[in-house]
Amino acid sequence: MTEARGLAEGPGPYRIGWRTKGTPLADLPIVLTASNQSARLVAMTWFSDTLSLVSNPNHPCMHADPKFGDLQPGETGSIRGRIGFFEGRPADFDHKAFLTL
Repeated sequence: MTEARGLAEGPGPYRIGWRTKGTPLADLPIVLTASNQSARLVAMTWFSDTLSLVSNPNHPCMHADPKFGDLQPGETGSIRGRIGFFEGRPADFDHKAFLTL
């Protein structure tokens, strides 16, 4: 993500960075974080309802911000998301399997 934030533009529809201030760069709506103590990963997505992906290397946090359509007062809405925990390294992560579980 550190390198991606420095790019001027990219091919993806998902934003890297805080909500509407981020640049659309990511081609997949998944944020993946690796443990710094073992070969473990956590992945998070709101599928096509993902607005932005954010990570902070100085603090152990990750965000996949959801995107809701406009709702009128009193109206409700819902979207689906997924969080998963895995063993392995980021290079071994199977994003296709995660999105279709």
